[in-house]
This record gives sequence, structure tokens and C-alpha cells, in this order.
Amino acid sequence: MTKEYEQIRSEAVRLGYQELTKLQQKVFQNEDTFDFSKWLMVVGATSSGKTLVALLVYFYHLRCKKKEGKPFR
Repeated sequence: MTKEYEQIRSEAVRLGYQELTKLQQKVFQNEDTFDFSKWLMVVGATSSGKTLVALLVYFYHLRCKKKEGKPFR
């Protein structure tokens, strides 16, 4: 597993989620998920965890920008 995946999983646990859904695991294990120069589209069934994917990617990106001392846009 990648460092990004572990950071995302830790953030989810911190937010009260005990484990990621299969869809979330698949998304976060794909290295393209963390290439912020690309668009990301997640398609899945109702209650599969799509909204949490978007929130966790947002928080991850925000944290990366803060570490770099850059504004988040």
C-alpha cells in the first residue's frame, strides 16, 4: 500500500470510519487519484462511499498544500 493510502485511511479512522468500503479502497490504491493535475470521476452504487472519497481527497490535497506553504485553490 502507498503512503497516500495509509494517510487517507488514517484520516477516515480519525473521522470515525472504521474501514474503507471496497470502492474507496480501489480508488485510494490507484496512484492517479493523487495526481492533482488530472480529473477524478468515481462511479458507484448508492451508499458505496463516493462522497467520502471526495472529502478525503480534498482534505489530503489541502494538507499537502499547507505543508508546501502554498495557498489551496
